[in-house]
Amino acid sequence: MSVNKYKLIKPNVNDLLINLPIEINWDYLGHQDSIDSYEETIIDTITKDKIDYELTRFSPKKCREGSGVPIEKCNQLNFEFYFFTGTTIADNSQWIPSFLNGDFFEKDIIFNTNKFKNSFFKLDFYDSPIAKGQKIYLSTIFPFENGNKNNNSVKTPIYTLDYTSNSENYFIYWLKDKNYLNIDTFYVSATYFNSSDGNFTRMANVCQGGLDADKYNLNSIFDFYYKLELDYDVKKYEYFDMKVENLVAGLVNNPIKWYEYVSI
Repeated sequence: MSVNKYKLIKPNVNDLLINLPIEINWDYLGHQDSIDSYEETIIDTITKDKIDYELTRFSPKKCREGSGVPIEKCNQLNFEFYFFTGTTIADNSQWIPSFLNGDFFEKDIIFNTNKFKNSFFKLDFYDSPIAKGQKIYLSTIFPFENGNKNNNSVKTPIYTLDYTSNSENYFIYWLKDKNYLNIDTFYVSATYFNSSDGNFTRMANVCQGGLDADKYNLNSIFDFYYKLELDYDVKKYEYFDMKVENLVAGLVNNPIKWYEYVSI
């Protein structure tokens, strides 16, 4: 047993009273109750307006009735990227869905060289198609090496996405609860990154070669974006054309097409 030992000296043999000066301080009594009460107040303040940051998975909607898409391809999402390979933008034939665009050669594709596998397409998801004041919320990367193969087993900038064979970028992961960010529509733009020179090139949803008017003067809103709408009820999404109302894009008979933009 551990105790404190004190020695008491009686100053006078005739004194029958011993005065022990023990301090009694009541200031700390009840402090634990105050701490407990304060903890409850802080916890209540933090959790009163709960924000759910949990993500959920959105997948493409199936084809609409009358879309003309075979049932076995109704779950697919299709992208095609076209590179400018000519010297003039006179017609559409100058853009082709091939990596053999002058920056890469067949050996780069077959042997998956560093400059090929480190290059990619990038999709950015904005809250508005108007550059001034828009905010970016998502980005996805399409690696070159994930493209479909042609009949010669050479990779191409054509992507057929589905649940099983090529699911990267097939799903979109976004907030489960709309209370924090009430956004269900995004405007999607595309760029191409060339690892050989480290440059990004903007891509348009229209081929400049097919324009009758000024081929360099594209509309900053309608010619550089696709619209994506989230359906929170069923956790699905759809891409839409920016120029034709309610025209679903991404189907096998209407793929999402991006063309390398050629500036003056």
